[in-house]
Amino acid sequence: MSNNDYFSIAYKILSYLKYCYENGIDVDVDVLSPGTLNISNSQFYQTLSMLSDDGHIKGVRITSTTSGRIVTGISKLEITSSGLQYL
Repeated sequence: MSNNDYFSIAYKILSYLKYCYENGIDVDVDVLSPGTLNISNSQFYQTLSMLSDDGHIKGVRITSTTSGRIVTGISKLEITSSGLQYL
């Protein structure tokens, strides 16, 4: 399994959100970013979208446009009970 496959990236994102939840801190967008995870913007947004669609996270909005994707709400991301169970 490579370090940038879906399951590895999903685990890293969910683990960070779990850490924020357990310590009562807000998500730091400098920590939770494509660059920090060493993946492309596209893979980052697709992974967030899949995690949201599966009910593992909440708070992010991803809007597709003709020029790409617009992502809002990353700083308000939260892990859900489904995300905790996934871990």
